[in-house]
Amino acid sequence: MPAQYRANRKMLQKNIISNILGRGISALLAIVFVPFYLKYLGAEAYGLVGLFAILQSVFMLADMGLSGTFTRETARLSVMDDSAQHMRDLCRTFEGIFAIVGLLIALAIATSSYLIAEHWVNLAQLSVTTVSSSILLIGVAVGLQFPFFIYQGGMQGLQRQTLLNGLLVGLSLLRGLGAVLILEFVDPSIQTFFIWQVAISVIQLVAGHLLIWRSLPAIVTTPRFNLKLIRPLWRFAAGTAGITLTGILLTQVDKLVLTKMLPLETFGYYTLAGVVASVPGMIAFPVSNAIYPRFIQLVATQRFSELTDLYHRSCQLMAVLIIPIGLVLALFSKEIMLFWTGSEVSAQNTYLLVSILVTASTLMALMLIPYALQLAFAWTRLGLYLNIIAVITLMPSLIWFVSAYGALGACFVSVALYTGQIIGMIHLMHRRILQGEKWKWYLDDVGKPLLTAVIIAIIGRIYISEPIAKPLLLASIGMIFLLAVCASAMSATLVRRMIFAKFRSLSQAKQAC
Repeated sequence: MPAQYRANRKMLQKNIISNILGRGISALLAIVFVPFYLKYLGAEAYGLVGLFAILQSVFMLADMGLSGTFTRETARLSVMDDSAQHMRDLCRTFEGIFAIVGLLIALAIATSSYLIAEHWVNLAQLSVTTVSSSILLIGVAVGLQFPFFIYQGGMQGLQRQTLLNGLLVGLSLLRGLGAVLILEFVDPSIQTFFIWQVAISVIQLVAGHLLIWRSLPAIVTTPRFNLKLIRPLWRFAAGTAGITLTGILLTQVDKLVLTKMLPLETFGYYTLAGVVASVPGMIAFPVSNAIYPRFIQLVATQRFSELTDLYHRSCQLMAVLIIPIGLVLALFSKEIMLFWTGSEVSAQNTYLLVSILVTASTLMALMLIPYALQLAFAWTRLGLYLNIIAVITLMPSLIWFVSAYGALGACFVSVALYTGQIIGMIHLMHRRILQGEKWKWYLDDVGKPLLTAVIIAIIGRIYISEPIAKPLLLASIGMIFLLAVCASAMSATLVRRMIFAKFRSLSQAKQAC
């Protein structure tokens, strides 16, 4: 048992590091290329890139919880005997369903492209024809990307996350660098940009198909499409589908409202701010995705003591990783946006949006580990009910605040939304799961890392109150971030123990050599 425990812990650490590096590099690449997109396309055309992201998220509704169900089933079956045939039949079934749905998505967006261009977005310089053809290409790209969700979910459940991240990094580099080169040397138009996105979506689909089938346990017989395999999973799939539906509404309705109520250029700035504000989530989701399959295995084998320890270690690790970067982005948003975009106009129009949106993003990120624990227990009702309550209050709040305060109003609504959710979820969850652990989450897992990071970040903000040279400014912000991370890590008991244990292990290995 100790040897198996160490092996599992080593694999978990490997997956977390792999996910952080892989998704972090992918996110960094996406951020690096945005100023080039703005340069070649302009703020209005870049608003269509934001629309691309919206449609990708909206059509996640068609997932119906199946990709998350496949992740859970592959993780659960991976610790069961004689499950190879079942896993491969399940993969073939999900693959067929997602291929059909992807085709329907592409057709739905393509056939409504002209209506969206003419009646939904507010155009200033772009023509309806240009926008319509761009939306048609968006539909093809989204439809091709949809089946990849099942491949990605399966790879996560099988804990082949290093391989998955290698693919995602390669695709991100090809997607961004290729787009910039084509815009520079071929044609700097929004249609050309989306043609390249379609090409990358084809490559992604083929590569994902090859990886998942080579990762599943080998069998002699041919995998079969069998809808009966999904019937026992419908309750969990329905719950996750409901959470996905309401979650997409919570994260995308603000953008839909803004595209209707504000000029497309203003929405482009909001989209730009959202890219930076999403950084905490870009780090948090990889960590959560690495830990979730292990939660499932521990629940399936009823090892609840180990589950409790892993839960608190994961929550503290998440806080140490997320809170410092969220604080630095919020407090130094203007300097960061000016350095990133190189445009005083863009920085001036986005920095307040970034500060507020990144606060909401940080709160959301802190909920991911508790949410993963709920799914490991196949308990979807709490997340669904909380999301439904939030959705009911979201639309009227958005309309009122956007009318009164513009894009800033949508940012305020997001912060209020996630503040209410984080308070409600943790309180209610620990009345049923890991009872008696609520205050440890509030005080030890989040409270201590938050307090120490806030102190360091505020002192740093006061220190950098006067304009200084750009190299010194970047070095100072980087130093403040590192100090905040170190202070948070030392205040988080379990993270501190993990760090000291790693140092002792390295020291002993060095002495042995």
